[in-house]
Amino acid sequence: MKINSITIDQNNANLLERCDCNLDNLTKVDNNYIIETPTDIVNSIGAFFETINAPRFINQDTLLKVIVDTKVNTLTRSFIHNIENNLTITNFSGTNPASNPQFIEDSILFHNTTQIMNIFHSLPNKFSAGLDNIPPIVLKHLPTIIISAYTIIFNNCLNNRFYPEAWKKAKILPILQKGKPPNEVTSYRPISLTPSISKVYEVLINNTLNHYTNLNSIIPDNQFGFKHKHSTTHALHKLLNDINSHLHNKEMVCACFVDLERAFDSVWINGLINKLHQLKYPLDLIQLIWHMTRDRKFQTWDGENLSTITFDIIEGLMQGTVNSPALFNIFTHNIPNLFNLNSDNITHSLAIADDLIILTANTNLKVAQHDLEILVNKINNVYAQWNLRINLSKCETIVFHKPLRFLPITKRNAIKNFSINIINKNNDKQIIENKKKVKYLGLQFDYLLRLNDHSINQLQKAKNSFRANSRIFFNKNLSPRTKIICYLLLIRPIITYAAPILWNMSASLMEKLRKFERMCIRTALHAFRKDDDSKHFINS
Repeated sequence: MKINSITIDQNNANLLERCDCNLDNLTKVDNNYIIETPTDIVNSIGAFFETINAPRFINQDTLLKVIVDTKVNTLTRSFIHNIENNLTITNFSGTNPASNPQFIEDSILFHNTTQIMNIFHSLPNKFSAGLDNIPPIVLKHLPTIIISAYTIIFNNCLNNRFYPEAWKKAKILPILQKGKPPNEVTSYRPISLTPSISKVYEVLINNTLNHYTNLNSIIPDNQFGFKHKHSTTHALHKLLNDINSHLHNKEMVCACFVDLERAFDSVWINGLINKLHQLKYPLDLIQLIWHMTRDRKFQTWDGENLSTITFDIIEGLMQGTVNSPALFNIFTHNIPNLFNLNSDNITHSLAIADDLIILTANTNLKVAQHDLEILVNKINNVYAQWNLRINLSKCETIVFHKPLRFLPITKRNAIKNFSINIINKNNDKQIIENKKKVKYLGLQFDYLLRLNDHSINQLQKAKNSFRANSRIFFNKNLSPRTKIICYLLLIRPIITYAAPILWNMSASLMEKLRKFERMCIRTALHAFRKDDDSKHFINS
C-alpha cells in the first residue's frame, strides 16, 4: 500500500534514532518531523513495530519470574551444551537414511518423503511470499526429487533441534487500521510474511507439538481457538447453552468478555519454555521450540520498498507463523479452569485463543456480580504474573435476564446499578463498561438473548454484498451455474453464519431471509416471475 508520509513527534527520540533518519533533511511542522522518503517511512514503521515486541515485563522482580528465569537458564545451558558438542537425536546412515528415518523411541519429530510431499501439495495457491520471494504455489508444484532433498534437510534440522536463521526472518507488511490517520505509525498493524518453506518446516514441528498436546489433554475442552474440528459456532453454541440453562432456572447471568492487550506479542518466552517443561513435553521438542522462538528478525515492506534496517523481535510470538497459536494455547492452557471455574453449575468460562468469557449466575444479581468481580480480578492477577495485560478499553460486561416487566423493582434497580471494577497493582479501581448489547465472534447478543439484531445485520450485509457484486449476478454472458456458485461463495455464507444456534428465529424474520434468497436465485437464473409464464416459479 502507498504511504505518503509519516509524522513523528520530535520528543520521540528513541524512535527517531532507531529509524536512522537524517533529521536535517526532514520537514519540521510545529513539534513534529514529517518523513516523506519511502525508505525512511518503512524504517520508521519498522522501528515502531520493534517496540511492540520489546520486553515489557509487568511481572518484573516477582518471585515467579525469578524462579522461572532460573529454571529456564539451567535448561538453556543444557541446550547450548548440546549445540556446542553437536549432540543429535540419532545418527543417519545407509541403514537409517535421512530421507526415510527409522522410528526413534519417544520421538516423532522425523518425517519421511511421502509425509512431507503431502504437506507440500496441501500448500495454498497463493503468490504472496516472504523475503525469499518464493510463493507457496511454486513449492506446491516442486518435483519429487526436490522434495526428497528438502526431506533430508528437514530431518537433519530436526535431528540437531535446529531452526535455520534465514527462516526466522520475516517480511512485515503494515496495514492501516480502520478509522486511523495514515500519517501516524501507531495507525498500522503488522502482517507477517515468513518464507514459505519455513511454513512447511513448522508444520512438521506442529505435528509433533499437537501430538503430545492431544495425548496429554493439555488444552481444556472449553478452549475453542485454533483447535482441530472446533469452530466459532461451537463456542457460541456452548455459550448460549450455558446462559439459557440458567435463564430457564429463573436465574440472572452476569458475563464479562475479557480481551488481552497485544496477546501474542506479549508472550513471555521463558514462561512458555518453563510451562512446556512442566507439562513434560520432550526435551528435544522444547529445545527446538526454544531455538525457533529466539533471535527472530524482520524487515518492513510497503509493497514496493523494503526497509534498509533489520529489526529484532526480542520477546513474544511472531504472528503469521504456524506454531504461534498452538504455543499461545499451551501458555494459557490452565486459565479457563482456574478458581473452580466450570467445576459447579454457578460459574462458567470459555476461551477463543486470547478472548476469555467468564459467567456467573444466581437468582440474586448482587451475589452473581460479587462472584464475577472476584473472578475477574483473580484472573487479571494471574495474567499479570505471566506478563499478560487485560485491555480494559475492549472488555465488556452484560447481564442476561428476562424482560424487565417480569422482574420486581429490586432486581431492576440491581441491573441498573450493575458494574464490575478491576483493581490494578496501584489499588486503583477501573470500571469495565456494562452494555445491553455486545458483539462476540461476529454474533450480536442482546440482554434478552433473542439474537434478532444479528439476523437483521447479517441480512443487511448480504444485501450490500449482493449490490456490490451485481455485475456478476446480472451479467447475461455468465452461465447460471457460474452465478449460483458465486452466490454460494459470496452471499450465502453471510446469512448462514452461526445458523445452527439461531433455532429461535421468528417466522417473519425467517421469511425475510427466504425472500432475499429467492431474489438472489431468480437473478442468477434469470428466472423472474411473469403473468403469462408460471413455469419460472421457484418453490422455496
